[in-house]
Amino acid sequence: MVESEEPKTNAVAKLGAEVNVKDQKNIDPKSGYKVPLVGEMPKPDSRVFENGHVEKPERKLAEMKVSFGELNTKNFEQMRILNYLNLPVIYSEHFYEMLTSYRRYSKFAYFKDILVGAISCKQDTNDEGMKVCYIMTITVLKPYRRYGIGSQLL
Repeated sequence: MVESEEPKTNAVAKLGAEVNVKDQKNIDPKSGYKVPLVGEMPKPDSRVFENGHVEKPERKLAEMKVSFGELNTKNFEQMRILNYLNLPVIYSEHFYEMLTSYRRYSKFAYFKDILVGAISCKQDTNDEGMKVCYIMTITVLKPYRRYGIGSQLL
């Protein structure tokens, strides 16, 4: 290895560390946070979210039974991609580092082995000292919405 070359590290090893110069192209200039799969995902400003009035069915279309999977250090990037595609916020490395430490409160939803949704929660204590569950994110891919997947994740 040439002395001036930095050793290559994977994304998991970089959690909590400074981002390498070669990874600067993955950084959103507005938020300063990592953008997943640069070149394959829409640019941060071109993502479309239905925050306005959208006519929705009054009830769910059908029931889709899903299986659940655990979040771990090998698949947390899938959570980053789901959040990036479905939520208007780009979350920091610290957020995903925190998720891997609270992994028992984060779940993936799979329909026929296809990742269709996810939820991330954390345990907190309210003002009265009672333990409460705080839902940080819940997301379902658009084609799979209105099938009760979000309810099953809850």
